[in-house]
Amino acid sequence: MQLKMKLGKDLECASCRNFRISAEIDMMNDHFNGIVEQDAL
Repeated sequence: MQLKMKLGKDLECASCRNFRISAEIDMMNDHFNGIVEQDAL
């Protein structure tokens, strides 16, 4: 916890971290697969 704070990173619980990482991976996969979200149009 102290290391993350020293690095200026946000603290988050394991569930929140896993959810965020999963969403980021999904967004990157969509980007590389050429899928555009409706909000981006």
